[in-house]
Amino acid sequence: MPPGQAKSIPWLKHNLDLGVKLLEYQAEHVFDGTTIVLMDLVVEFASIVLRRQSLGLDMPLNKVEQSCIDKSVSPPSICTDDKHLIWDGTHPTTKVHKALADGAVDLLRARLLI
Repeated sequence: MPPGQAKSIPWLKHNLDLGVKLLEYQAEHVFDGTTIVLMDLVVEFASIVLRRQSLGLDMPLNKVEQSCIDKSVSPPSICTDDKHLIWDGTHPTTKVHKALADGAVDLLRARLLI
């Protein structure tokens, strides 16, 4: 990552620090049956963007970062369609949350053999 870029991604440092703490915790509890499964949300979001049309997110690739809320008008308008990936510029829409949850279930099944 280029120097200074992490400042433009406010959650990046938090998530990296959290990942380190989780790995430390797992190392401390490796013999007591504790299993921590990490999910790479950057990879998951990239996967969702690539298969967005099959998920019913009919958004052109050059507009996937466009949020459902239009803050350029007052009061802000909220879209009525469900083709957006991002609700407010930060948070995923319901369809994307479902895709993330499905990905988490698949990951847990694969890692924990459930």
